[in-house]
Amino acid sequence: MNKRNTDAKTQTLHRRLGATRKAAVAAILSFLLVPAPAALAATSSGQSPALTSGKASSLHAKKSSQRDISIQVKQYVAVKKSTYGTRIRIAGKVVESPRAFAQDGTTYMPIWYVMQSLKTIGIKSTWNGKTWMLVPSYKLPKAISKSSTAKGSMSIVVDKHVVERLTGIVGMVSRHEATTYMPIWYVMQALKALGIESTWSGDTWTLKPTAKNPGSRTGSSQHTGGKQPSGSSSSGSSAQPAFVPPTLPSNEVSVQTFVSSLLQADGVAGDSTGKSPYIDLPTTSPFYPAMNKAIELGIWTPPSSTMSGAYTPVTVSMADHMYWSFLGLSDPAFQPGGNPVAWANIIGFNPPGLEASSDITPSNLQMMMVNLANEQAGFAQSGSTDLYQVVYPPENEAIATFAGDSLNGEPFFTSNQAVQTAIDDTYHFYDGIQVTVPAGATTWTVSIPAPLSEGEFAVLAGEGMKYSTDGGETYHEANRVDTLRVLPAGSGTGLTLRLPISSELTVSYNQLLPSLAGSTTLGDVSLRIDSAGQLVVHRRSL
Repeated sequence: MNKRNTDAKTQTLHRRLGATRKAAVAAILSFLLVPAPAALAATSSGQSPALTSGKASSLHAKKSSQRDISIQVKQYVAVKKSTYGTRIRIAGKVVESPRAFAQDGTTYMPIWYVMQSLKTIGIKSTWNGKTWMLVPSYKLPKAISKSSTAKGSMSIVVDKHVVERLTGIVGMVSRHEATTYMPIWYVMQALKALGIESTWSGDTWTLKPTAKNPGSRTGSSQHTGGKQPSGSSSSGSSAQPAFVPPTLPSNEVSVQTFVSSLLQADGVAGDSTGKSPYIDLPTTSPFYPAMNKAIELGIWTPPSSTMSGAYTPVTVSMADHMYWSFLGLSDPAFQPGGNPVAWANIIGFNPPGLEASSDITPSNLQMMMVNLANEQAGFAQSGSTDLYQVVYPPENEAIATFAGDSLNGEPFFTSNQAVQTAIDDTYHFYDGIQVTVPAGATTWTVSIPAPLSEGEFAVLAGEGMKYSTDGGETYHEANRVDTLRVLPAGSGTGLTLRLPISSELTVSYNQLLPSLAGSTTLGDVSLRIDSAGQLVVHRRSL
């Protein structure tokens, strides 16, 4: 009762580059969180400052409650806003993850989280509802320049000098809780007085102090807030310049670079049509077509409706999720590893030794694209030009391997663990196959690993094939070999095959089903040598 039943299996497998994802919802970034009108004594003691606005008199809003907030502007008109997640990074680590919102083309952040972030580099804060005082624990790098043209009801003070004036927004996160939001661009300018430069990618704010002296200057600041809001939420200073693309550190890779590489590796063209709604990704950007296509295919979801997140540094986990979506994979329970990161490790997409939270580097990206190309080809070569390592091409296994796996209502695999063992072993088995094709030779050799778990077996077939169970010392002729019959159970011994250069080899990997008195096929691959002496690997439909 072999499962290779065309009624129970999908005949044609192909990559599904994804139904268009739900339109990106959320808002932009770039306003910092500071508690509003109340006692600031709590701030200097390390607690979040209290805010008062009408009945609001409690401490800063809890992180988990900052989803939808009611914003009270100067005229105390409540406006409903949608927030989205951002990150504050210092020295390569995320120190806070506040939720921000966008209004009138700029981003507002809760400044309490900024205060906590600055505390980690020796800068204390006090807040009295109108004035935010920043007190460094180190000598300032240069004389302070006072704010000249800026206007607003709130101010940022460094060394007794007002360096920025602005009008913040008090956000009501519940009926009795409020917190203060400020435009991130003005806070970035204020931090320059402390010798801290920063960049903003659309959802990640990176502060750049040095290890020995947080106040030393480390480079020019790039702001990304777009046009400044007018009216009650404006700071009163001159209009904020247009978006300036940030320059990521040389050891980081942006989302736009990653998706461009991903699409190019698979021959998928970008989409330059339409008008970009994103402040950080103008239609004229050379990265717009690739980002636009990635968003259409559901490979990448922008952090807000007006910020694409194109300049966000890519972590290993982010890269794995984008590749997962690129292949149109569905239920993780049927993929090896059970989640995108573990899956990417098993199929060999990730370079070895990387943590899921690590930022990928340009060299990591290059290796990922090499690994992707190997997965598409079905093999990898390193060193010797006549030695090939088979790479099992990844597919949506819920459809490719497990569709129709039942008989009379009884499933072949009765638990998620059984499914995981079966699919993990299948990938590892095929990835263990090695092929040797000496130049000008009339035969080629294949090394087949031993089946990995009890009840699993391989069936090998090829015209004129010979097999060896002792590493090539002696060979036996057979056009078809079942490892259940020629290999001792549990011996861990594999097979060595020798075939005429013109013969094709098929390798199926199977699982016995004692309760159903039969077996099921987990994988089927054909191998052959083309006229140029190159290995050709094809994953066959079940």
